[in-house]
Amino acid sequence: MICITFDTDWISNEHLEQLNPIDMIPGKATFYCTQPYEYLEKRIEDVEIAIHPRLDWGADWLDEITKLKAALPYSSDGIRPHSCAYSQLLGVHLRNAGYTYISQVTLPNLANPKPYRHPWGIWEAPIFYMDNMDFTLAENWKNSKHTPFQRKIIDTAVHGDGVYVFDFHPIHLMLNTPDRAYYQENRNKLGQAGPIAYSGYGTRSFFEELIGEMKKYDVLSYTVDDTVKLFEGVDVE
Repeated sequence: MICITFDTDWISNEHLEQLNPIDMIPGKATFYCTQPYEYLEKRIEDVEIAIHPRLDWGADWLDEITKLKAALPYSSDGIRPHSCAYSQLLGVHLRNAGYTYISQVTLPNLANPKPYRHPWGIWEAPIFYMDNMDFTLAENWKNSKHTPFQRKIIDTAVHGDGVYVFDFHPIHLMLNTPDRAYYQENRNKLGQAGPIAYSGYGTRSFFEELIGEMKKYDVLSYTVDDTVKLFEGVDVE
Protein backbone atom coordinates (compact mmCIF):
# COMPACT_ATOMS: atom_id res chain seq x y z
CA MET A 1 0.00 0.00 0.00
CA ILE A 2 1.35 3.43 -0.97
CA CYS A 3 0.42 6.86 0.41
CA ILE A 4 1.60 9.81 -1.67
CA THR A 5 1.81 12.89 0.56
CA PHE A 6 2.82 16.50 -0.04
CA ASP A 7 4.19 19.19 2.30
CA THR A 8 3.23 22.64 1.01
CA ASP A 9 6.21 24.64 2.31
CA TRP A 10 7.21 27.56 0.06
CA ILE A 11 4.46 26.97 -2.51
CA SER A 12 1.67 29.38 -3.49
CA ASN A 13 -1.82 28.46 -4.61
CA GLU A 14 -0.98 29.68 -8.13
CA HIS A 15 2.04 27.40 -8.41
CA LEU A 16 0.20 24.48 -6.82
CA GLU A 17 -2.51 24.81 -9.47
CA GLN A 18 0.16 25.08 -12.16
CA LEU A 19 1.79 21.86 -10.95
CA ASN A 20 -1.62 20.15 -10.45
CA PRO A 21 -0.23 17.17 -8.51
CA ILE A 22 -3.67 15.67 -7.87
CA ASP A 23 -4.08 14.73 -11.52
CA MET A 24 -0.58 13.28 -11.67
CA ILE A 25 -1.17 10.38 -9.27
CA PRO A 26 -3.39 7.28 -9.40
CA GLY A 27 -5.72 7.37 -6.42
CA LYS A 28 -5.78 9.97 -3.64
CA ALA A 29 -3.15 12.07 -1.90
CA THR A 30 -2.63 13.70 1.48
CA PHE A 31 -1.59 17.36 1.64
CA TYR A 32 -0.02 18.69 4.83
CA CYS A 33 -0.80 22.38 4.53
CA THR A 34 0.96 25.46 5.86
CA GLN A 35 -1.99 27.62 4.72
CA PRO A 36 -5.37 27.34 2.97
CA TYR A 37 -5.31 26.51 -0.76
CA GLU A 38 -8.24 27.13 -3.10
CA TYR A 39 -6.82 24.50 -5.43
CA LEU A 40 -7.28 21.81 -2.76
CA GLU A 41 -10.68 23.08 -1.66
CA LYS A 42 -11.95 22.59 -5.23
CA ARG A 43 -10.67 19.00 -5.22
CA ILE A 44 -11.66 18.02 -1.68
CA GLU A 45 -13.08 14.65 -2.79
CA ASP A 46 -9.69 13.64 -4.18
CA VAL A 47 -7.50 14.52 -1.21
CA GLU A 48 -6.98 14.50 2.51
CA ILE A 49 -6.09 17.93 3.86
CA ALA A 50 -4.15 17.95 7.13
CA ILE A 51 -2.07 20.54 8.94
CA HIS A 52 1.67 21.21 8.63
CA PRO A 53 2.36 23.71 11.45
CA ARG A 54 5.70 25.36 12.05
CA LEU A 55 6.70 24.53 15.63
CA ASP A 56 9.70 26.73 16.39
CA TRP A 57 11.71 26.59 19.61
CA GLY A 58 10.10 28.78 22.25
CA ALA A 59 6.77 28.96 20.44
CA ASP A 60 3.47 27.82 21.92
CA TRP A 61 3.10 24.62 19.91
CA LEU A 62 -0.52 23.99 20.85
CA ASP A 63 -1.47 27.56 19.94
CA GLU A 64 0.24 27.25 16.53
CA ILE A 65 -1.56 23.97 15.85
CA THR A 66 -4.95 25.36 16.90
CA LYS A 67 -4.60 28.52 14.78
CA LEU A 68 -3.59 26.65 11.64
CA LYS A 69 -6.36 24.07 11.94
CA ALA A 70 -8.90 26.87 12.41
CA ALA A 71 -7.58 28.64 9.29
CA LEU A 72 -8.23 25.63 7.05
CA PRO A 73 -11.81 25.17 5.83
CA TYR A 74 -11.34 21.39 5.83
CA SER A 75 -8.88 19.33 7.82
CA SER A 76 -8.57 15.70 8.82
CA ASP A 77 -7.40 14.67 12.27
CA GLY A 78 -3.86 14.13 11.04
CA ILE A 79 -0.76 16.26 11.45
CA ARG A 80 2.81 16.47 10.19
CA PRO A 81 4.75 19.24 11.98
CA HIS A 82 7.23 21.24 9.93
CA SER A 83 10.73 19.76 10.33
CA CYS A 84 9.00 16.80 12.00
CA ALA A 85 9.12 18.51 15.40
CA TYR A 86 7.61 16.26 18.07
CA SER A 87 7.67 15.27 21.72
CA GLN A 88 5.95 12.63 23.79
CA LEU A 89 4.01 15.29 25.68
CA LEU A 90 2.80 16.77 22.39
CA GLY A 91 1.55 13.32 21.40
CA VAL A 92 -0.57 13.18 24.56
CA HIS A 93 -2.01 16.64 23.92
CA LEU A 94 -2.74 15.84 20.28
CA ARG A 95 -4.61 12.67 21.16
CA ASN A 96 -6.61 14.46 23.87
CA ALA A 97 -7.44 17.18 21.33
CA GLY A 98 -8.93 14.59 18.97
CA TYR A 99 -6.06 14.04 16.54
CA THR A 100 -5.89 10.48 15.23
CA TYR A 101 -2.37 10.30 13.88
CA ILE A 102 0.93 12.06 13.33
CA SER A 103 3.32 11.42 10.44
CA GLN A 104 6.80 12.55 11.42
CA VAL A 105 9.10 9.57 12.03
CA THR A 106 11.25 8.94 8.95
CA LEU A 107 12.25 5.30 8.45
CA PRO A 108 14.05 4.95 5.11
CA ASN A 109 14.82 1.46 3.84
CA LEU A 110 12.69 -0.19 6.52
CA ALA A 111 11.23 -3.46 5.28
CA ASN A 112 7.46 -3.75 5.60
CA PRO A 113 6.73 -0.44 7.42
CA LYS A 114 3.31 -0.08 9.05
CA PRO A 115 1.43 2.49 11.12
CA TYR A 116 1.88 1.90 14.84
CA ARG A 117 0.53 3.41 18.02
CA HIS A 118 2.62 5.44 20.44
CA PRO A 119 2.14 4.43 24.09
CA TRP A 120 0.75 7.92 24.73
CA GLY A 121 -2.18 7.35 22.42
CA ILE A 122 -1.67 8.83 18.97
CA TRP A 123 -0.94 6.75 15.88
CA GLU A 124 2.26 7.17 13.88
CA ALA A 125 2.29 6.87 10.08
CA PRO A 126 6.05 6.57 9.47
CA ILE A 127 7.56 8.20 6.40
CA PHE A 128 9.30 5.71 4.13
CA TYR A 129 10.66 8.33 1.71
CA MET A 130 11.14 12.10 2.01
CA ASP A 131 12.58 13.98 -0.96
CA ASN A 132 14.72 16.55 0.86
CA MET A 133 15.98 13.90 3.29
CA ASP A 134 17.04 11.79 0.32
CA PHE A 135 19.07 14.42 -1.51
CA THR A 136 20.73 15.74 1.70
CA LEU A 137 21.40 12.46 3.47
CA ALA A 138 25.00 12.11 2.28
CA GLU A 139 25.93 15.57 3.59
CA ASN A 140 24.26 14.87 6.94
CA TRP A 141 25.92 11.44 7.23
CA LYS A 142 29.48 12.33 6.26
CA ASN A 143 30.66 8.73 5.95
CA SER A 144 27.60 7.56 4.05
CA LYS A 145 27.84 6.20 0.52
CA HIS A 146 24.20 7.08 -0.05
CA THR A 147 23.12 8.28 -3.48
CA PRO A 148 19.71 9.92 -3.93
CA PHE A 149 16.79 8.74 -6.06
CA GLN A 150 17.61 5.02 -5.94
CA ARG A 151 15.39 2.78 -8.06
CA LYS A 152 15.19 0.14 -5.32
CA ILE A 153 13.04 2.57 -3.27
CA ILE A 154 10.37 2.50 -5.98
CA ASP A 155 10.55 -1.26 -6.48
CA THR A 156 10.26 -1.91 -2.74
CA ALA A 157 7.17 0.28 -2.41
CA VAL A 158 5.38 -0.91 -5.54
CA HIS A 159 5.93 -4.61 -4.86
CA GLY A 160 6.23 -4.67 -1.05
CA ASP A 161 3.65 -5.67 1.57
CA GLY A 162 4.05 -2.68 3.90
CA VAL A 163 2.54 0.82 4.02
CA TYR A 164 4.90 3.10 2.13
CA VAL A 165 4.38 6.79 2.89
CA PHE A 166 6.14 9.05 0.38
CA ASP A 167 6.67 12.69 1.31
CA PHE A 168 7.18 15.14 -1.56
CA HIS A 169 7.33 18.93 -1.56
CA PRO A 170 5.60 20.55 -4.56
CA ILE A 171 8.35 23.16 -4.74
CA HIS A 172 10.94 20.39 -5.22
CA LEU A 173 8.78 18.90 -7.97
CA MET A 174 8.56 22.27 -9.73
CA LEU A 175 12.31 22.84 -9.43
CA ASN A 176 13.16 19.18 -10.07
CA THR A 177 15.54 19.70 -7.14
CA PRO A 178 18.69 17.56 -7.30
CA ASP A 179 20.38 18.84 -4.12
CA ARG A 180 20.27 21.46 -1.37
CA ALA A 181 22.46 24.00 -3.20
CA TYR A 182 20.20 24.07 -6.27
CA TYR A 183 17.14 24.51 -4.08
CA GLN A 184 18.60 27.36 -2.07
CA GLU A 185 19.69 29.15 -5.23
CA ASN A 186 16.39 28.80 -7.08
CA ARG A 187 13.52 28.55 -4.59
CA ASN A 188 12.68 32.25 -4.88
CA LYS A 189 12.77 32.26 -8.68
CA LEU A 190 9.44 30.53 -9.39
CA GLY A 191 7.38 32.70 -11.71
CA GLN A 192 10.38 34.40 -13.29
CA ALA A 193 11.06 34.18 -17.00
CA GLY A 194 13.37 31.48 -18.27
CA PRO A 195 13.96 27.87 -17.28
CA ILE A 196 14.11 27.24 -13.55
CA ALA A 197 13.68 23.48 -13.27
CA TYR A 198 16.86 21.42 -13.15
CA SER A 199 17.44 19.78 -16.55
CA GLY A 200 18.97 16.56 -15.21
CA TYR A 201 17.59 13.82 -12.99
CA GLY A 202 16.07 15.28 -9.84
CA THR A 203 13.11 15.07 -7.50
CA ARG A 204 10.44 15.36 -10.19
CA SER A 205 12.21 12.75 -12.34
CA PHE A 206 12.10 10.34 -9.40
CA PHE A 207 8.47 11.22 -8.65
CA GLU A 208 7.42 10.61 -12.26
CA GLU A 209 9.26 7.29 -12.29
CA LEU A 210 7.43 6.23 -9.13
CA ILE A 211 4.06 7.26 -10.57
CA GLY A 212 4.83 5.45 -13.83
CA GLU A 213 5.51 2.20 -11.97
CA MET A 214 2.37 2.59 -9.87
CA LYS A 215 0.28 2.97 -13.02
CA LYS A 216 2.05 0.09 -14.73
CA TYR A 217 1.14 -2.29 -11.90
CA ASP A 218 -2.25 -0.73 -11.03
CA VAL A 219 -1.08 0.43 -7.60
CA LEU A 220 -3.20 3.20 -6.10
CA SER A 221 -2.27 5.88 -3.60
CA TYR A 222 -4.37 6.04 -0.42
CA THR A 223 -4.76 8.89 2.04
CA VAL A 224 -2.87 8.50 5.28
CA ASP A 225 -6.07 9.01 7.27
CA ASP A 226 -7.83 6.12 5.51
CA THR A 227 -4.75 3.92 5.91
CA VAL A 228 -4.42 4.55 9.65
CA LYS A 229 -8.11 3.79 10.11
CA LEU A 230 -7.46 0.30 8.75
CA PHE A 231 -5.08 -0.29 11.65
CA GLU A 232 -7.12 1.20 14.45
CA GLY A 233 -8.25 -1.56 16.77
CA VAL A 234 -5.74 -3.96 15.20
CA ASP A 235 -2.59 -5.22 16.90
CA VAL A 236 0.25 -4.08 14.69
CA GLU A 237 3.31 -6.28 14.82
